[in-house]
Amino acid sequence: MLFALLLAACDSPKKKAATAKAAADAGVSHGTYESSIQNVREQLTKSPCDKELALKLGDYLNRAKDYAGADAWVSEYEKSCERWPRLLWVRQHACEQLENHACAAKTGGELIDARPSDSDYWWWRGQAEAKLGHFEKARSDYFQSMANKPTGFPAYRLAQFADEKLKRPCDGALLIQWWLEHGKRTNEDWVDSTRSKLWLEGACGQRSGKGKTSIAAPPNAPQVNVAVKVGKTPATLVLDERAGTTAVSVALAKKAGLEPAEDAAKVAVFAAGRIYEGPLVRVASFGVGSATATHLDVVVVDGLPEAVDGVVGLNALMQFQVKRTPKAFELSPLP
Repeated sequence: MLFALLLAACDSPKKKAATAKAAADAGVSHGTYESSIQNVREQLTKSPCDKELALKLGDYLNRAKDYAGADAWVSEYEKSCERWPRLLWVRQHACEQLENHACAAKTGGELIDARPSDSDYWWWRGQAEAKLGHFEKARSDYFQSMANKPTGFPAYRLAQFADEKLKRPCDGALLIQWWLEHGKRTNEDWVDSTRSKLWLEGACGQRSGKGKTSIAAPPNAPQVNVAVKVGKTPATLVLDERAGTTAVSVALAKKAGLEPAEDAAKVAVFAAGRIYEGPLVRVASFGVGSATATHLDVVVVDGLPEAVDGVVGLNALMQFQVKRTPKAFELSPLP
């Protein structure tokens, strides 16, 4: 009896691997990757929860264009082993190649939950949301990606639909502008022509920020407070250039008479150290010190830290030329 139990225990990983292999390989030829895939599977029979081996197998399956197999392998691994966010990269790529945009958006969200400060995860999800037709969600994800790290990836993708789908060409133009001023420019042909096209179509010179202001920001200060006016309602918000979308509390929204529509898109923002979600609402005038942002979409959120009425994020700041000095943020009109 003891021998039989030991034998069953030894066979268990092999049976699991065989089951996974049968599910993943059904009707699929892995071509030149077949021997590599088989070799890794054999190693996994001895160490079924080895993370590096699991990742290697997923990568081989994707390279072999067995995207359904790669997705199935991640599911099989997660049934028996501790979940590992890095392995979700395998599923993300597989879902994109399968054009399973709902899967790609869900997986992107899981990656964001695991590490919300990562810039790539936000534009990965934004790309999937855009393909699902969720353009407001995609835009906010692109804003957050840019806030985490200014790159051309979210700028290029927002520019593809900012005009026709969102009817917000200036959002596309301003995000490109923010990237050029605060990130590392690349020499791609689309940059200047796309920015100019969106800028002219949106008459962005009239719809970007007005006035100048200086916001005190002492070195090493834990937070930077700024006096704002949401419409005509005064409040004190935290300036956070690492928040993609400007956010206001439910209480401040009520005070300012902001009522999101019942069908308003619910978007996410990473602010004050955590992810918040809420409906969007548009503010015609949003005062930041003695400057004013116009036609600004803000997200109404619950659960902000006590005494915080909201956060001034990138989508407000990008309406201005922003210069950080050792003691202040200087906002002035775009050239």
